[in-house]
Amino acid sequence: MKLLTNRISMLFLLVALTVFGVITPLSAFTKSTTTEAELTELASSIEPLGTGPDSYAVLTIYSDPSDDGTGSSGSTGVHSFLTIENTGTKDITVGNLTNIAPGRTVSIGTWGNKDEHEGVWYNLESYYIYKYDAYKPRVSLSMEITKSELNTINEVILKNNEWGLTNNCASFSSRIWNKVAPKSKKVSDGSPDNPASLGESIASKKGYQEGKPVPYDYKVYYEHPKKGPQRSTEF
Repeated sequence: MKLLTNRISMLFLLVALTVFGVITPLSAFTKSTTTEAELTELASSIEPLGTGPDSYAVLTIYSDPSDDGTGSSGSTGVHSFLTIENTGTKDITVGNLTNIAPGRTVSIGTWGNKDEHEGVWYNLESYYIYKYDAYKPRVSLSMEITKSELNTINEVILKNNEWGLTNNCASFSSRIWNKVAPKSKKVSDGSPDNPASLGESIASKKGYQEGKPVPYDYKVYYEHPKKGPQRSTEF
């Protein structure tokens, strides 16, 4: 009887020590494993940009701080620009460029060294990347935008259809991006405005990418101040 009492006392002691953390249960040392099926399920639950049920478009800002000879910022050769991808189910308008189909992308930037036009160009960056593999060191940042935000972006595009020291490719791109970006994603293009500083700012943000692909979905146009988008005869 005494032996049984001792065993019961010992059992209660072990339980108490375990409950109050003095003894760690053996199960706590068992290695936790995640199956391949669980990993697949976890990955599928993380939606990439532009795949949500309310997705309308994805805005991306790019900057290349290198000197590849196809830039728009004077002798530095570097360049900054934007793309807008239609992630909805209906055609959209970018600037004054209409009929951008679902799944298609338009690039937008300002240029001051093109004979046909000094100001806003559509798809010229896409053309250079497609034709010459330009802007290889580019860094970028993306975010989803609503229809209302795209309308705001279009207004800014059309109000900045020119090129100058205070409206070069970097200032144009950052101005549009910051117009709709949350505080955590706002960027700086330095002083004076330049793609190198913008690239550094982009690379400091969580979720930035290097070498993000830029589709060449449409021909090159420039924004004529009175006639609207005009097909380039040079590109």
